Amino acid sequence: IEQAVGTAEALGLHAQASAAWEILSFWHQQAGDPPQALAASLAAQHLARRADAATHCRQLANSGRCLLDIEADPPRGRALLAEAAALAATLGLKVMEIDWGEGLVARAEGDLAGAGKALRRAVELARLMENHWREFECMVWLATVELEAGRHAEVLLHVEEIVAAAGRMGGDMQAP
Repeated sequence: IEQAVGTAEALGLHAQASAAWEILSFWHQQAGDPPQALAASLAAQHLARRADAATHCRQLANSGRCLLDIEADPPRGRALLAEAAALAATLGLKVMEIDWGEGLVARAEGDLAGAGKALRRAVELARLMENHWREFECMVWLATVELEAGRHAEVLLHVEEIVAAAGRMGGDMQAP
């Protein structure tokens, strides 16, 4: 992947290089290496600035959400999300990562109702995009928020949705 990033950068394929950095960020996050996930996410965001406005907006949102998700740099994550939200409004885009990130921000601030609303919007957008990984991740966060709010019946309902989303991803993905 790193070789592909270098090649894409050399050829001026900024959107593709940004996507490759995003893949590396995810890989480092799953491998339990937050500093490398942070570096790769910021590299993706930096390259996306040279791509088209919609790609730039989506990558800003993804990087901001990632920084919040891995708790690497919450202030920077919030700033990137705010920038993405402003750009999305200008472009007329609905960006799932913005809602996901806003859910994480609301949760961190103790606003569990607001977190739940934002995460529900993120789940719906992930489903519209048929992005099962993002649906799964947002559903896990939504169940976490419901658990923290003491809404145990809702958690049990979400478990079914989480299992279904995991099944749609295929492979050996197991729901937590």
